[in-house]
Amino acid sequence: IVGDGTNITAVVGDKKNATGNSFSEPVGQTDKTFKVNLKVENLKMLPGDYEVSISSKKISRFKGNGDLVYYVAVEADSSFE
Repeated sequence: IVGDGTNITAVVGDKKNATGNSFSEPVGQTDKTFKVNLKVENLKMLPGDYEVSISSKKISRFKGNGDLVYYVAVEADSSFE
């Protein structure tokens, strides 16, 4: 998840291979600059829509319908300005 001070973009790819295939999709707006890495294997969730919050304390929160909430660790190499 990348915030450039204006837009938030979800990017899927291999961070170890910059020349490999990747996919990106705009998902929102922000006034913050950050780059958050999440391991795909940590995103085993029920299908549905989620409201996502990401903290500079290296934790993310995925809130679904009703009381459904997942907390997912952010990778150590994530950055927040």
